[in-house]
Amino acid sequence: MKHHTAFLRFEAVLDYCERRCSDKTLESAIKFGRQRDWFDSSNRLTTSGEALAEIIMQSPDFMGDAGKEHSG
Repeated sequence: MKHHTAFLRFEAVLDYCERRCSDKTLESAIKFGRQRDWFDSSNRLTTSGEALAEIIMQSPDFMGDAGKEHSG
């Protein structure tokens, strides 16, 4: 479950960056995130990126696994 949570954090920050870029590409989103110190040179979340991810994931707008089917 740890890897899944780390992936969700990464995706949350990447999506946040992509929404703020004018051309909406992965490259631009990563560059945007690096400029703000949310991604390091290896495209891993920095400490500030992890903090941003926590804020995003607590937002009522965060979808998380919205595309995943849940059986109940």
